[in-house]
Amino acid sequence: MDETKEILLAIKHVVEVMDAKITGIQKDVAVLKEDVAVLKEDVAVLKEDVAVLKEDVAVLKEDVAVLKEDVAVLKEDVAVLKEDVAVLKTDVAVLKEDVAELKSGQGRHDRVLETLALHSLEQETIIRKMQRTT
Repeated sequence: MDETKEILLAIKHVVEVMDAKITGIQKDVAVLKEDVAVLKEDVAVLKEDVAVLKEDVAVLKEDVAVLKEDVAVLKEDVAVLKEDVAVLKTDVAVLKEDVAELKSGQGRHDRVLETLALHSLEQETIIRKMQRTT
């Protein structure tokens, strides 16, 4: 009977050790379940963030497309402005030539007017002399 008692005590000890191990495993499983729950929440948040980022990328793509169109329009405008500037430069050159010719003509006219004014003064002087003598 002692032997049976010893076997029962040994079995009891093994059962207690196994119970302790099972309790430890159960605690580990509970911790793992909590970790999995937290990870699931994190994954859900990440999915939301990814969805928001995808929307942002779509908006940015639209903005880039609009900007590309704007750049194309601006390039066309710049090309037109360059042509206009070239025409304006030509017009300014012609105007400068015209102004130079006008200045030259004005100088000749001024000299003619001076000559005419001198002749007029001379004629007035002659007329006065003639009036005095008569």
